[in-house]
Amino acid sequence: MTKEYGQAPKSSKRKATSKKEAEKKAAIKKLWEMGELSWKLKGKQKDIYDNIVNAIDDVITILVSRRFGKSFVNCLRAVEVCLKTPDAIVKYACPKQKMVSTIIKPIMRLILKDCPDHLKPEWKSQDKVYAFPNGSEIQVAGTDNGNAENLRGGYANLLICDEAGFMDDLDYVIKSILLPTTDTTDGKLILTSTPNFKDPQHEFHEEYVFPAEAEGKLTKYTIYDSPMLTEAKIQKIIDRYPGGIDNPKFRCEYLCEIPRTTENTVIPEFSLMKDKIVIDEIETPHHFDGYVSCDVGFRDLTVVLFGYYDFMNAQLVITDELVMNGPEMTTDELAKRIREKEELRLFNVELNMPVAPYLRVMDNDLKLINDLARLHNMYFAATKKDNKEAQINQVRLWVQQGKLKIHERCTHLRYHIENAQWDKNRKGFLHLKDSLTGEIRGGHCDALDALIYLVRNVNEARNPFPEDFNEMKGPNVFKGPTKRKDSKLQELVNTIMNIKK
Repeated sequence: MTKEYGQAPKSSKRKATSKKEAEKKAAIKKLWEMGELSWKLKGKQKDIYDNIVNAIDDVITILVSRRFGKSFVNCLRAVEVCLKTPDAIVKYACPKQKMVSTIIKPIMRLILKDCPDHLKPEWKSQDKVYAFPNGSEIQVAGTDNGNAENLRGGYANLLICDEAGFMDDLDYVIKSILLPTTDTTDGKLILTSTPNFKDPQHEFHEEYVFPAEAEGKLTKYTIYDSPMLTEAKIQKIIDRYPGGIDNPKFRCEYLCEIPRTTENTVIPEFSLMKDKIVIDEIETPHHFDGYVSCDVGFRDLTVVLFGYYDFMNAQLVITDELVMNGPEMTTDELAKRIREKEELRLFNVELNMPVAPYLRVMDNDLKLINDLARLHNMYFAATKKDNKEAQINQVRLWVQQGKLKIHERCTHLRYHIENAQWDKNRKGFLHLKDSLTGEIRGGHCDALDALIYLVRNVNEARNPFPEDFNEMKGPNVFKGPTKRKDSKLQELVNTIMNIKK
């Protein structure tokens, strides 16, 4: 039978296919030998991988939705490190010892499926170790029942805590067992997890997530970023929860939103209103009353807040903060920095000049108040401090009613107001952890105390605008006869309208 013109023989097709397969196998073999496995990742799994590989900080915190494949990314990166560096050690921790068999081993089998035999590691079940031919190891352990101690000692080039939000004694495992193994290697610690809905105050959240978020270094990947789910599957998951996307458990596990409101949360409204309260820039009104509020500390933080009351919009706007403590906290240095901030942040656009604060307040440090007045002509009033819970409720109402705006540069205030928790007697605030780099200090939420003083002392009734504001002015404007200064009617109107000369 004659072949149609232009039709390749079947043997040629088979040869072409075989050649492509051979080239593909050769390419895969070459990539394995180079220790480059990112081609196995899907969609935004590659973004997680890039965050891990390019990390600058020693500790990297990543929140990831369920059904994303975060353990796959972790295992793949562990294998890469072992392939590229002879005698490398990767310590891999997960919440339960049984997860080694049910999660880690199946993922490793999938990753190693096309690994050349001369590179493939051996699984040593007794030691829970993947041993590579080049001397590298992936040491795996759960953190339950003291199993994390199996990761103690030696050195490590990479540390991974998979589902860190569900580990027992996480801070102990990290600081006493894992991190000391990187002291001589400059190894990184990778913390990946879905938030813990049952325990919003888990160490993972309070020690690592919230501080990283405050510094703008927290990475999140939600269900909508998942390469594993189609739109139909996502909708099927949403329909599983009463209330759909508004269900708190769905929002926690699939949108990575940690419940912030517990019975001990001081300002629970802030997390709900944060997007409306925190601002980038806002147009300063033509006239305003400036305020400065200070909570004094030496071992604790001294926090000074700068802002103004926007009379027209009935809003308190916090424009900046000053944070000091320790040896730098001297009267002279405090006065100098307050002056600098006042000139920068309390500025009248219309007059093109700084405005003296209408009121400065601080807690009852009478010696400091006297020194600032006597030595620097800087006058503070001592605020009342009674009925603290009632004053906090006033702040909560202002937050709920949208009467408070905070510039995003006020990182300490935002961190303190969002994460402050009552102590057991509801008399003060629990100690809040510093951020991992120390850029944002926690302390006893001193910035929140400064805000409480400020809200307490704002004079909402005072009108800072002059009588002739918004009137037409100029040489060609006829204004009519001058009003009688002794007019009782005008005096009454002024009193009702709260207009002052």
